[in-house]
Amino acid sequence: MEKSGRSARKRKQKKSGGGGLNLFKKAPAPDKSTYSQRTKKSSSNQEKSGRSARKKKKNGEKKDGGKGGSGGEAGQGWQYDQAAKKMVKATAFSTDACKTEFNTDLTFQPPKDDCGAFQKNLAKNRQPEAPITDSNMVFIKQPENAYLCAAKISNPVDSSQLIILAQAPESADLEIFWRMIYDGGITNIFIATSPTTLSEYLPLNVTSFNQVGKMLLNNKKVETLGKDITCMTIEVLPDGCSNSVVCDVYSVASWSSGKAAPNPSDCVAICEKMLIKPGEGVMFCSWNGLGRSGVILMIYLIMAHVMKNADFKINELFSKIRAQRFGIVENGDQYLSIYQAITYWIRNNSKDAEILKAIEGIPPPA
Repeated sequence: MEKSGRSARKRKQKKSGGGGLNLFKKAPAPDKSTYSQRTKKSSSNQEKSGRSARKKKKNGEKKDGGKGGSGGEAGQGWQYDQAAKKMVKATAFSTDACKTEFNTDLTFQPPKDDCGAFQKNLAKNRQPEAPITDSNMVFIKQPENAYLCAAKISNPVDSSQLIILAQAPESADLEIFWRMIYDGGITNIFIATSPTTLSEYLPLNVTSFNQVGKMLLNNKKVETLGKDITCMTIEVLPDGCSNSVVCDVYSVASWSSGKAAPNPSDCVAICEKMLIKPGEGVMFCSWNGLGRSGVILMIYLIMAHVMKNADFKINELFSKIRAQRFGIVENGDQYLSIYQAITYWIRNNSKDAEILKAIEGIPPPA
């Protein structure tokens, strides 16, 4: 009988989940207080909670300098005012300074011996006089011996982030181009090209798809940002894989090769979108992977530095990036458009008189 009792209890435990996690909490003891007592207690707790929330909000506004963030009067400050102030004090914002800075940085060129892969594939590089070192070259895992003119760029304020500066691919290289994006987990892409060329790279309409070799591209969403920016959300999935990479692809149709950014505000809008999720893999792509892509890359990095409250000078940051990818930003007009974009970003956000005075030397684009 004793064994039979233990066996019955064991079966009962097993059936009800005994010996594991108890998913059913013990019911609370009944509240014996009167309704009026409970109501009074609840009102008191709500009043305390409200006072506590108002106090926290007030303290938060004092700490942040108002609704907009640090600096300025209450409700008028920009959260990046202090970081922007450091930058404009360290950097000369004038057209003459821009010319000097750009011309100074034209002198460096990496030795050919350090650029083995680039030299071996000269026919595939649209700018053979702007080599990529092997230490910065993006090497494609598959297919074997695949090559793209693409450089890895290190973000000084986030060394773990993958940034790629790439030459726009030929039709024959589209499969390895998207394979590089998939393998790198790239979630934000800027491509400077015409709508006709862009249609060769990816599906332009919502729910449409392209099969590029073994890579399936599915257009999930299309939206317009500003006057000239199109953003497409593209899902990338190789054959035989169950996990896809979803990336936002930004395109500016009106920006011609070799020219300055026609609307620096568009560049800022793209970078702001990309920087919503800082640290994720990004790629900047243009015809030769140097001019327009280099301009957007610099704007992105300057904004990222300000958001990280980093101490830096724009010209020194430019030198660091040019040492990783020789030839980026092709002329003085493009370099000036970087400053125009940053001053637009600041003027559009900051009300700090000292900051605004410091950037007066950079005129808006004509």
